[in-house]
Amino acid sequence: MRALAFRGRPLRLWPIAVLCALFTVWGLLHVWVRLQLITIGYEISRQTQLRHDLTELTQKLSLELRTRMDLGTIEHVAHERLQMVAPDPQQLRPLVLPPGAE
Repeated sequence: MRALAFRGRPLRLWPIAVLCALFTVWGLLHVWVRLQLITIGYEISRQTQLRHDLTELTQKLSLELRTRMDLGTIEHVAHERLQMVAPDPQQLRPLVLPPGAE
């Protein structure tokens, strides 16, 4: 095998190969770190959107709960959907508990 020569001196290639390998490893590590940052950025964005959606849903459910707890709404639903009517006061009978049953 003939060795490469520069101006009559043999050229050693292993330092150049090691240097190229180091730059390649550094470049791959740099690209990997950048990809990880992009992946984490997307995950943060997804989690932020999820938090926003859940906060909005919580507000809607809280409003619906307050609406359904309103006595006027309950009475309206009882009359309209369930066809309930107020009892006739003449048909009411009070219950008398025996002494000591309380």
